[in-house]
Amino acid sequence: MTDDPGKYSKEHEEMIKWMNDHDLSLVDKFNLERAPERKKTKRKTSAKQPEAVLDLHGLTVEEASREMQSFIMGSKLRGYFMVKIIHGKGIHSPGEAKLKQLVQTFLDSQAKNMIVNWQTAPSNQGGSGAVIVYLQK
Repeated sequence: MTDDPGKYSKEHEEMIKWMNDHDLSLVDKFNLERAPERKKTKRKTSAKQPEAVLDLHGLTVEEASREMQSFIMGSKLRGYFMVKIIHGKGIHSPGEAKLKQLVQTFLDSQAKNMIVNWQTAPSNQGGSGAVIVYLQK
């Protein structure tokens, strides 16, 4: 077998972190690891939850810009279709909401070749403090 033994270590670490974050017992972990693969069903995208979320709260404009670039590229490489970027409403910022403007400008210019569309998130997913981004395949 030619596979590198550490090839899936990152994915395994992410899965373990997710399981620990959701307080799954050892029995639950065992059942999840051995569960048969579920059949994929088509669902309406409006009811679908984002496959990944980036929260920019507390970041500077420069930090947020780097994080967004990395997040969009990484999400596209993972094959995600819908992701969410939380930029906040700028309530605690002096002046205008800088991160909101940064996100919108980034999506309309730099990320234009990687996305299909973006929209303000529905109220139950952050409303005007977040955007839903639909990535190209």
